Amino acid sequence: MEINGQRAKPSRLVRIDDRLRITRNELLFEIDVIGLIERRVSAAIAAEQYRETEEGRRAREATLAELKTRRNEGEARSRRPDKRQRRQIRSLRER
Repeated sequence: MEINGQRAKPSRLVRIDDRLRITRNELLFEIDVIGLIERRVSAAIAAEQYRETEEGRRAREATLAELKTRRNEGEARSRRPDKRQRRQIRSLRER
């Protein structure tokens, strides 16, 4: 996580007009803080206090599209065989 281009420490206070860059897995979120709340509130109310930047949203959507095409092409991480596939493997080994 970065705040205004600098890596954020846990004690760093967030202020109005700060730009946050949050990375989750391969996705990057760029968010502008437009308000602060002193106490814990619901997610819907908290979401009103920030706005995702347009260029950040476009970049994230492009990354999602790229990940989706990679998954469709079979480049995604390999998964364990399901029950049917395990039965087929077992039958091939028994021959």
